[in-house]
Amino acid sequence: MKKINLIILSLFALYNWGCDKNFDSINKNPVAATADIFNPGYLFTTVQMQTFLGGEGMSSNLAYFSTFAQHFTTLYDEGYFAWHGDKYVYYQPANDALWNNTFSISKSLQDVIEQKKEADDNLYQMARIWKVILFHRLTDAYGDVPYSEASLAYYDQIFKPKYDTQESIYKDMLATLKDAASKLNPSSDNFAAFDIVYHGDIAKWKKLANSMMLRLGMRLTKVDIGEAETWVKNAINGDGGLMNSNDDNLVLRGVDKEGVNGALVLPWASTYFRTVQSGSYISATLFDYLDARNDPRLFKICAIYPSVTSDPMLDDTNPAHQKGLPSGWGELQINSIPNYDPANPLGKRQWSDLNRKAFARFDGPRFILTNAQVQLLLAEAALRGWGGDAETFFEKGVRADMENFANYDESVEITDAEINNYLTANPFVGTGDFDAALNQISGQYWVACFLNGYEAFANWRRTDYPDVIIPTNYQVNGNETNGQRPGRLKYQVEEATLNSTNYQEAVQRQGPDEMITKVWWERH
Repeated sequence: MKKINLIILSLFALYNWGCDKNFDSINKNPVAATADIFNPGYLFTTVQMQTFLGGEGMSSNLAYFSTFAQHFTTLYDEGYFAWHGDKYVYYQPANDALWNNTFSISKSLQDVIEQKKEADDNLYQMARIWKVILFHRLTDAYGDVPYSEASLAYYDQIFKPKYDTQESIYKDMLATLKDAASKLNPSSDNFAAFDIVYHGDIAKWKKLANSMMLRLGMRLTKVDIGEAETWVKNAINGDGGLMNSNDDNLVLRGVDKEGVNGALVLPWASTYFRTVQSGSYISATLFDYLDARNDPRLFKICAIYPSVTSDPMLDDTNPAHQKGLPSGWGELQINSIPNYDPANPLGKRQWSDLNRKAFARFDGPRFILTNAQVQLLLAEAALRGWGGDAETFFEKGVRADMENFANYDESVEITDAEINNYLTANPFVGTGDFDAALNQISGQYWVACFLNGYEAFANWRRTDYPDVIIPTNYQVNGNETNGQRPGRLKYQVEEATLNSTNYQEAVQRQGPDEMITKVWWERH
């Protein structure tokens, strides 16, 4: 027995001696997760990409909010409701997409915030600003939402977060933007390798924070005009200033030109290019607004596709063939649609669709906040007497949006001559008639939010302009609001059961969980 034990001990010693010589290489798992995977910089890159390229960009943003705002419309009556925002019909996948996407992204963003809050560095400030970008569109869409306790299950074991009031969310978002802008430090590490939007340009991050503050401040004009003025002036005078060039736009392009990886392309590109029959048309509300002003953007946006199987690269962009489809009508009502031509051989394809070649490229851009929008908000602020010249800002905003078309595709570039001719033919109405001026500014803001349905719909709810948008009252299958303008989306379908106490508290405080219920900044 002793001999056997001696042999075992000798073998063990020999094994250990051999292992000690190559311990690191032999005992390292080649497929194990490394610390880099949890690097907050990489997490932040992922957060930025998912914010721009998430599936909500098609299903919530375009199919619901852009149809609410009457940029797009559809003929579908039954079976496929994804584009039925213009009819105020509830379609759960599109209703829930923004909610699901936001909280999915928020988990990674919270990891960045938790890991960097002690350092209090530039990445921490960028992450705080990004949280505002995420949650401002969420609260504008649903009203009261989980915010202060969101994504804290791992850190604080909060598995059923409370719903914060929209008022408290806005107060925190505005304070966060002001604080973060003041603490961004151009002399410190800019984390350029991880920032796929501004590549570590701290000056642009300061402009972004202040420009977001301007947007959120203007959102308060209906509920608290004094607070609105205070925050708008804070934004105008904020450290680093505001966006003043299209180079400052908050934008990201798809990175897969061929569209092989759907997670890396413009959110709506796959719908337009792969399915061909997207189900949408350009709304007559937008078409007629642009057409009445001889706006050069109109026939850049529009195209006719003769059949559902036509090649999206063989579109018909002849202006003489273009017209918008009135919002709120379905295929079962086709003979009653005001501009339906039964003699047109194209049948239900006779209305204009989106110019896919230019605006649905796989590697196309998605804009969340633009210089044009900032200038037009400044025009409204000036109209309200909060500083500056309204006409100057108005013209800068219109010009910036038209110039920005070239960033979609060179085929839709608008020349300086076209822009100058437009501004000469459509001058600012002046500040003498407040409502007329606000209607004109809001109309241009609505156009400048094309493909950003969240913002187009939010600003219409806030200002009630442009007055060309008339709520629809779809009758074939009924609608959620009885023909009144929607105020919000319904809460995500599982919230009533998985987070029932907090859900019920929010509903009791805010109002019924229905599309007709208004969010805080609209209902007061």
